[in-house]
Amino acid sequence: MKQRHSVPSTTRKVVTGLLIVVLLSIGLLLKVVRNFGLAPALLPLDANGTSPNFILPPAISLGILLRDKAVSLWDFTKGAMGAATGMTVYEIIQIWMPSRTFDLNDIAASFVGAVFGILLGWMLFFRVIGQDGGSAHRTRRSTE
Repeated sequence: MKQRHSVPSTTRKVVTGLLIVVLLSIGLLLKVVRNFGLAPALLPLDANGTSPNFILPPAISLGILLRDKAVSLWDFTKGAMGAATGMTVYEIIQIWMPSRTFDLNDIAASFVGAVFGILLGWMLFFRVIGQDGGSAHRTRRSTE
């Protein structure tokens, strides 16, 4: 059975690291905009305060690709959904935290962000690997 895997490489680490930095920078920027009123034109991108919940699951799941180990798409998906589930638990706990508020939109944003992260990772890093461990991509053979 053929499965999708991401094999370790320097390119994978560099691109993954850059994506994580960009995602976390966007999340931090939107939080600063919301809390301190800087660059109010960016406020609509915060989607009613749900941007951290959207951005964190992809950043966490992409972090799995920083390891020096092949990662299956299934393990990558479990990481993204685990991050979204953890954020959901935190959101539910906020019901009992006096200075925090529970918001169903944050839970939805966490799972939408996880799916976004899975799709982003799948498009950029995963390829089909055959049973023998080699790439299942066809190679051209010389017809001479």
